[in-house]
Amino acid sequence: MEEHEDDVRRKQSDVKQLRSRTPVPLFNEHRKILVADDKYLNLLQTKEILEELRVYVEVVCVADGQSAIDEIANSDMKTFVLILLDQYMPLKTGLQALKEIKNLYRDANVIMPKTAFISGYIDRDLRRKGKKLGVKDFL
Repeated sequence: MEEHEDDVRRKQSDVKQLRSRTPVPLFNEHRKILVADDKYLNLLQTKEILEELRVYVEVVCVADGQSAIDEIANSDMKTFVLILLDQYMPLKTGLQALKEIKNLYRDANVIMPKTAFISGYIDRDLRRKGKKLGVKDFL
């Protein structure tokens, strides 16, 4: 178990280096996209795609579901315009994280941003549960 926790901490450290902020604004105010995936390569590719599309927002990358919850809880929730979650992550799955994130937004009386699951395999049950929680797309 300790080895798994060390691996998660190492991934979190690597992921923090992926933060990006482009000075050209897409909105009048500072906005963010949260990307949660335990695979570093997926985070890197997602960040690069968003930058190539000239999506001028801060891309916040985290390596697990609990870090996604913490990032939302410790930030100005109104700044997030999109949340992309992998379903199969350590500590908390995308679905577990989404439930808690949705509760954070509800409790703060803030409109929840668009959400999507990013995963190599999305079964029918995950689609149903995700739609029930407000997931807009599955990538």
